[in-house]
Amino acid sequence: INDIVEQGYQRFESKHRCKNGSVIDVEVSTNYLADQKEFIVFLRNITERKEAEEALWESEKLLRTIAENYPQSYLSIIKSDYTTGFTSGQEFQRQNLDPEQFIGLTLEQIFGDKAPLIRSHYEKAFQGEEQSFELFLNDQYQLYRTVPLYAEDGSIPRILSVVENITERKQAEKRLRESQERLQTSVDHMPNAYILFSPEGQVLEWNRTAERIFGYTKEEMVGQSAVDFIVPEEARPLVVNVFSQLEKGKTASYSEKDNNVHKDGRLMTCQWHNTPLTDRTGEVFAILSMAEDITERQQAEEQIKQQQYYLEKAQELGVPMIALTQRRDIVKA
Repeated sequence: INDIVEQGYQRFESKHRCKNGSVIDVEVSTNYLADQKEFIVFLRNITERKEAEEALWESEKLLRTIAENYPQSYLSIIKSDYTTGFTSGQEFQRQNLDPEQFIGLTLEQIFGDKAPLIRSHYEKAFQGEEQSFELFLNDQYQLYRTVPLYAEDGSIPRILSVVENITERKQAEKRLRESQERLQTSVDHMPNAYILFSPEGQVLEWNRTAERIFGYTKEEMVGQSAVDFIVPEEARPLVVNVFSQLEKGKTASYSEKDNNVHKDGRLMTCQWHNTPLTDRTGEVFAILSMAEDITERQQAEEQIKQQQYYLEKAQELGVPMIALTQRRDIVKA
């Protein structure tokens, strides 16, 4: 009271008990009239406002707790005038930034020349459309996910924007992509045909050497059953049985020398090495096959065997090798 007398006016809040026993929040405005030595007191029930403020504080507290536990991200409440009403999150701590310095700022003040792009997405969110987009800003890749926040009357006075720093993920994706490109380059330049089959026998991968050996392009073979294209018809049941054994995991690997058919119809001989690829559970998810065209080598081996045969016969008969070779050439002619 002494303060009111000295200052002439004072406003404060207090709690009052009503006749029915309930307690309400009251804003008290007091004026002191010195001439009359009287007090004029105005009381206003602010219980609903206090409850609303308490609910808002609890909501912001919950939102801040969520934001501060959301890894590499921050949350923002954007008001209809496109200023920041609330923002918090781990990413501020990582970058040693105070989120409070962004409260009340416009998009232009925060994002500069990127503001028009962000505003275009926020406008759609204020129209009720959820938005998701990426942005490269301040040497960082950021993923924005924005949703409308509806009021009881159906209006959208605010939107929620969750911004995640995805730089590390982007860098990992780049490294993976580069690794895959290096692997693909290595596969394409392998001296042997590299063919990857699904457990059902469809071609998944077909490198350049396979294109050269069999005559079919990768585009022609991916998704197809290679047995129908490069295996002679009479040998197909055997090949299908081998793949069945590999697919079931009953055979760890299988090597064989087989006749194959080129796209132009000519027969060739290939040395095959087939290995089932399994996942952590032991399930076969693919079959890797490596093939080498040994047609010329086999022909050379046959010629060597033939020459060896004639040499042995010449030694048995005491005939000069040159004469026997000439006789052989005459017979061929």
